Amino acid sequence: MKSRLLLAVLIAVAAPLMAGTQYTVIGNATSNGARGAGGPLVRSGSFLFGASRYGGSNGFGSIFSFNPATGNYTLHHSFTGAAGGFDPLSGVVKATDNKLYGVAFGGGANSQGTLFRIDLNGANFQTQRSFAAASGGAPESTPIQAADGKLYGVTGTGGNGFGGIYRVDLDGTNYSLIHTFNGTAMSPFGKGAGCGGVVEGPDPTMLYGCTRTGGNPNDTGVFFVATKNGGGGYNFMHSFDAPGLNKPCNRLLLASDGYFYGAADEGGAANKGGIFRMTTSGVEFTVLHEFSNDLDGFGVYSPLVEGSDGYLYGCASSSSNNMGSVFRMSKDGKSFVTLHRSTASPAAPPTAPSRCLRSSKTKGFPACSTARHSRRAPPTTAPSSKSRPPSRHRS
Repeated sequence: MKSRLLLAVLIAVAAPLMAGTQYTVIGNATSNGARGAGGPLVRSGSFLFGASRYGGSNGFGSIFSFNPATGNYTLHHSFTGAAGGFDPLSGVVKATDNKLYGVAFGGGANSQGTLFRIDLNGANFQTQRSFAAASGGAPESTPIQAADGKLYGVTGTGGNGFGGIYRVDLDGTNYSLIHTFNGTAMSPFGKGAGCGGVVEGPDPTMLYGCTRTGGNPNDTGVFFVATKNGGGGYNFMHSFDAPGLNKPCNRLLLASDGYFYGAADEGGAANKGGIFRMTTSGVEFTVLHEFSNDLDGFGVYSPLVEGSDGYLYGCASSSSNNMGSVFRMSKDGKSFVTLHRSTASPAAPPTAPSRCLRSSKTKGFPACSTARHSRRAPPTTAPSSKSRPPSRHRS
C-alpha cells in the first residue's frame, strides 16, 4: 500500500461518542505528492495549504493545497534538497502579503535550513534566507507573523549552542537572533531544539512559548516570556519539573478565556505526558489531563484547537494501536473524550493524525492531516526519504 497524506474532518455533536461523531476522510495524496504532512493546515478561501517533510518529486518534501469541496489536490512545490532545502516539517503560515511562508529544517547555503516564500497559486517559490549555525539554524517550528508585520520563530542551533528566538522581515532582510538560549546553566534558560515555537499574547510587545528541554537541572523545559525587541527582556515563568508534566511538546494555544493551553509528552502518573493550562504570567499552572493509558492516546505535537463549541480539540500521535487518535477536552479538564482512533486500513494509512487545522475550522471542528513528525539534529546533507529515521518525539 502506498504511504499517503490523509486529510480528515471530525464532525461532533453534543451526544455520546459512539452515537454522535463522524470521522470523514476527505482526501489523500500518494507518496510522490505529499507524505508526512507537518504543521497545522492553513485555510485561504476554499483551499487548505500545508507542507510535507517527505514526498514531492524529489522525496525531500513538498508544499501542497487541497480543496475539500472537490477533493482536488495540487502539488505546488517539490523541495530539491541540498541548497534548495529539505524537511519542511512544520507547515506554512499565510502572511499579510497573501503569500505562504515556512521553514525547511535542513539544506540551504549553510546546511542549516531555509526560510521560504511561495504564492498561493504555487508560483514564485523563493528562498528568503539560508539559516547558519552561528546566527541560528535548524528551525523546527513554523514562524508567526506578529502584529508588527515581522516573522518570529525559534532555531535549534546558533547563539551559545542552544538556539534562540529570531526576528526577520518578510523579504528575508534584517534578520536577528534576538534571544539566545543558554540551556540549564544561566538565563535565558531553555534550548531551542524541539521547541514548538512562539505565540503572541495579551501584551503586544512580548512573545510567549515553551522549550521542550533546558531550564532546570533535569533538562525538562520551561515556559518563557520574551520581548520582541531583544535586549535583556527574557524571563522563564514556569519550570516543567519531573515527575510532573515535563518536556512540553507543542505550540501554545491562547484560548478565548485568556489562558494558555499546551501539551507535554513526559511525566504524569504513567509518564505519557498530558494537557496543561497556565496564565500568561505563568503563576497559575494547572494539569488538566494526564494520559494514563493507550486508549487516551498520547504524544500531542500539534497545537490544540478551540472549537466553536468552546471545547479543545487535539490529535495524539500514538494510541492503543500506535496509529494515533483525535480527542476533545473541556477547558477545565473534567471532560476528556477520545473521538477517533486511526487504524492501518486503506481508509486510514499507518500514520498518526498529529497535525490539526489552525484558526479555520470545518463546522467549528478541526481538520487533521495524518502524519508523524520527528525531531533530530540537522543533517549536513539531504538524506533520501528511505534513510530517514522513524518519527518518534520522545527521547
